[in-house]
Amino acid sequence: MKPAKRWLAVVFSLLLPGLGHIYVGRPARAILIFALVELCFAPMMALVVLVAGATFTILVGLGCIQLAVVGVIAWDAVRLSEGERRNFRSRRALIAALFSFVVVASVVGGVAVAARNDLIVKAYRSPSGAMAPTLLVGDHFFADAMSLNRHPIARGDVVVFNVAKDGRSIFPADQRPDLPTDQFVKRVVGLPGDTVEVRSGNLYLNGAAVPVKAAGRDFKDDAGRALGIADEDLDGRVHTILDDVRSPGHDIAPTKIPEGRYFMMGDNRDYSNDSRYWGTIRREEILGRAAEIYWSWEFDDSTLKLLDPRTWRDLLVNRTRWDRIGRRVQ
Repeated sequence: MKPAKRWLAVVFSLLLPGLGHIYVGRPARAILIFALVELCFAPMMALVVLVAGATFTILVGLGCIQLAVVGVIAWDAVRLSEGERRNFRSRRALIAALFSFVVVASVVGGVAVAARNDLIVKAYRSPSGAMAPTLLVGDHFFADAMSLNRHPIARGDVVVFNVAKDGRSIFPADQRPDLPTDQFVKRVVGLPGDTVEVRSGNLYLNGAAVPVKAAGRDFKDDAGRALGIADEDLDGRVHTILDDVRSPGHDIAPTKIPEGRYFMMGDNRDYSNDSRYWGTIRREEILGRAAEIYWSWEFDDSTLKLLDPRTWRDLLVNRTRWDRIGRRVQ
């Protein structure tokens, strides 16, 4: 076979750690590199997030470190690409090594991904205005799964969780395991054992009204509606909610939350599809606490439009909410 080309070694290394080393004829080194990255480096990153918290600065720093590690791997593949003797002698040997690498990488990668799903942060996008003004359409945020193990879920937490969907109908995921799931983001307002009531649009917990103080200003939503802004106090945690004085809201009679389940509501109270309509959520369905917004823009269109350079210019110049990037979700 012809000597390995440097640029191909770099490209393969960027596509998947270790793949460039397969190309230059070092299968054992390739498997070792992939295993180290997946089983050692990723848990180390998770540990940093566990200790320091899922802050925007920490996550950006970890991303830069990861890019540096990939760069070192690519450089090592280029260094080993010199000379024909370092390459496979036949295409058959290359294919066999590549096949072996894919099999091992699939097993190791599967174990690593399964572990990270329970340990590290994930990225989500806010698809609707149900959590406005805390989360706007086009907000992209991290959800911290590890914090669920460190601190019990509390009233006022903003969490991501699974629901079951049948067209436009929503169900708790455990009640309809036959349906596909989707991820919602809402605020926890009721804990196991609490009695929740919504009366005249106001939230009551265990018979007492949750304190709400009007801010005296309005918020204009995506539909152009002027909604009143108010501060709600859940166990000393103050957050902003929206109220449409023209809407009667959706009241519910006093309802006791079963053990192991949680009652969710959106901050945009009159325009949120939440537990008032489809019930409570099990702890097992909660995926993580919303942590920080890492990107935000006024874009709710097809992915194809992102391929148009004119779309990118408009998004970055006119529709990116730079002031929201790095903001903590509270």
